[in-house]
Parts: sequence; C-alpha cells; structure tokens
Amino acid sequence: MVCLPILGAVYGCGGGDSSSSSGPTGTATPTPAPATISLTNVGPSFYVDDTEIKLKIGPATAGGDPITATSLSLSSDLQGQIADNLTPDTAINFRLNDGAHKLTLTGDFGANGTASATLDILVLPRHAPIPETAKRAGQSDRRVPVVVVTYIPTEDGVNLDTSVADYNVIPADWSDKKVQSIIDYSTTLSVRSAFMLTEMSRFRGHKDNTQPYLGYEVVDHIIYYKPYPQKDYPRDPSQKIFDYKAALGGISAQRLVENEGVKEFWLMTYFAGDDVKLWESNMASPTTGDISNSDRAQDDLPIYANTYIVYGNNYHRTQAEAVHNHGHQIEAMLDYLDLRANGLHDLFWGSFVGWPSFPSGSMTPGSCGWTHSPPYTNENYGYLNGSQVQSNCEDWHPDGTGATTLVSANYMDSLGYNWPGGNPPQKVESNFYIWWGQNIPGKNNNVKYGGRELNNWWELLNDWDDTSSSSKLLYK
Repeated sequence: MVCLPILGAVYGCGGGDSSSSSGPTGTATPTPAPATISLTNVGPSFYVDDTEIKLKIGPATAGGDPITATSLSLSSDLQGQIADNLTPDTAINFRLNDGAHKLTLTGDFGANGTASATLDILVLPRHAPIPETAKRAGQSDRRVPVVVVTYIPTEDGVNLDTSVADYNVIPADWSDKKVQSIIDYSTTLSVRSAFMLTEMSRFRGHKDNTQPYLGYEVVDHIIYYKPYPQKDYPRDPSQKIFDYKAALGGISAQRLVENEGVKEFWLMTYFAGDDVKLWESNMASPTTGDISNSDRAQDDLPIYANTYIVYGNNYHRTQAEAVHNHGHQIEAMLDYLDLRANGLHDLFWGSFVGWPSFPSGSMTPGSCGWTHSPPYTNENYGYLNGSQVQSNCEDWHPDGTGATTLVSANYMDSLGYNWPGGNPPQKVESNFYIWWGQNIPGKNNNVKYGGRELNNWWELLNDWDDTSSSSKLLYK
C-alpha cells in the first residue's frame, strides 16, 4: 500500500498489515461454500441380484448454486468401486451381488471441496447356494436332477409378509419370520428330501449296504420374493389354483426339462389353506398324460418332450410331508402300471401294500403299508401308533411266503439311517418312508410273481416315457 502525504501528514498508514488483504481495501476474500450432493433410491425397497439397481444422483450445489464436479464416483462397502466419471443430476442403473450394501457417492468439486452421500441397499439372491449334501447322484445308477423353486412374500426383503403368508404353523427354524431363515430352511428341506429319496431306492438297504438306484441332485434353487402365481380354478371359479404355467414359464422350464434332463420341480411355498389349490404332485407327460395325486387335468401344465413332475411342498412343514407327497406319486404311478396289466389293483395295492379290496375297505396290517399307514396299523397317519405287527415287507413276495419281522414305531425309530445334519423332526415317520421305499422291488430284486420276475420298479418310475412307450409292466 502507498501512503500519500497531504498537507504534511500521512493518512491511511496507521500500522495495519496490508499483506492479509487481496480484495478491496479492508475486505477479506470469502471462503467458497461447501459442496453438497445427494443419492436416492428410486426403485423398490429391496432388489434381487438379477435386476438393476435404480438410483438418482441429485444436483451438486454450493450455497444453493449449481456447481460441476471434477470427479464423481460410486462405491460399495462389499464390492468396491462401482462406477466413476458420473455426472450430477442423473439417473444410474447397475447390478450388485447379493448382500446388504452401503453405497457411497464421492465427488471432488474443486474450490468447493469434496462431498459425499451414502445409501443402504439390500440385494437378495435369486439363486440360493446348493450344499453338497443336496447332491446325491455320485454313487447311484441314475441321476435325478431337481430344481427347487421357493416363494417368499416380503415387502422389505427382511421379514415374511404375514398378510399373505398367515398360516400359524411355523417351524422353529424360521420362528423369527425372517426371509433369510426361510431360505435356509428351504435348503434344509431340500437336503433332507434328496437324502430320503435317494435312500429309498437302495433295495433292502436297511439290511444291506446296497447302492441306491436313483441319486437325487438339486441343480438349482430359485427364489421369488413375492406371492406365488394364482388363477381361477377352472372346475370351480369360486376357488383359486396355483398357476403352474406362469411359474414354469418364468424359469425356462422347457429348457431345463428337455436340455438339462430335469425330472422334478419342488415348489417350496407358504401354505394358503383351502383358499388356493396346490397339488401335492402334478405330472405332465407326452406319453401317458397326468398320472398324479391331483385332479389330473391334462392342460394345467405345459407338455414338453419329456415327462416331469411338480411337487407342492410348503415350508410350514418338514421333510416328512415333502416325501409324503412323493409317496402318493409313487402309488399313483405303480397303480397305473398294475391296472395296465389286467385292470386290477392286485399286485401293488393288493399284495405289497396289503389292501386286497382297494379302493374300498381298508388295509390289513402285516405287509408293507402305504404313505398314510405303516404296516403296523391301518390308522391314517398312525406313524406313532403303539401296535406291533409281524410284517413280511422286508422279505416281500407277492404270494405271501416271505419271512416276517416284528415292526412298530419303535422299530422305525431304531433304523440307523445316516441323516445329514443329525436326526430330523418327525424321525419315525421319515424313517418309515425310507424303509417303505427300500422294500419296493429294486435293482436285482429276484422277486417273482406267478413265475415272472419283477422289474426294477424304480427304473420304471424314473424312465417313465420309456416305460410307457415300451408298454412295460411291474413284472417282466
């Protein structure tokens, strides 16, 4: 600063330090206003990992005025950097892996400094991991590929929507009603079911360590976080029915059946009571039509080049009910083959089950029993019935000459099956289903009927299209 003398005096040089001023005399340069930026979710409350995340980057401002960014990037605490060279006031779409992400938008705004915004995003898996214990094909003759499809209605991706799934039977495994707990339990049911069905095909495996004929393998577990599809029931418009065609179309089921060899679809759903019909089993077959435990409508499932079966399980129950559904399907198919021989129910229902007057009357204890009744009682669902009966099932021959064994609920409980994860709930019932299946004539059974050797019934069931087109029967 220059001091000017006026009339011999110097004014304006009163000792102030002029070095601090860069503007008009006595005025400091203002500090730039700090930058601000925002990040908003403009999509649903949660996402699935096969769908795009939809976010909106807000305008960048400083003191209410728009500013530009030198750099602007987005990162996730789970996946690292997601995108860079972003622009304020724009929409962005991208995908994330499943998990609870904290997203951070970070920008450099030059003189206005840096600014950031964070946003929590929940992403759920479309496909659940498949444990090795759900893959049982390794030591078997025939592989049975299975796709599990689970429906979990939820509004927030965390909790079950009980306004839709309001059935009050809730297993301890998901008593918290959390989505993740239900996914885990559906996986547990799949593991136990695959174990049971594989063991069932081990002919008389309760006595001998024979190789299972069928090896069940879960090849995919698809999850939908919404109510399952429904439509009006054609036979009663006042009721609803599970929309099989909509469900299968959504997972490319034709490709799975015809190209990947999938033979079964296991639905894992909430239970809707009598309000919505969901069959315990439902078949689509190009050779025989629907032979299942359903109303046997021939047009409710799409027909593909190969036969497949859809099982209606629910996660309010256990593996016992899931394999119970298979039991009825086995009964329907074996009865179909029995009737094809001579129009009678004599071999499977009459002799193996022990119900000569089927479908009238009731079963006589002492043979092998059926899905509803073990051989020690004709009580429906009498798995824990206290009776003891001499049964010929473990040495079953159609003429009734087989040796007998004293069987009871305690006997079923004592069977030493190597359950994955330890003994399950409803062990007696579950053990009975395995034992029952192991006494179905299997590979190399050497059992004769009227001088004719019985076929491997598991082969007949598994190769249904060949069984039908070749006009095979229960015996050779």
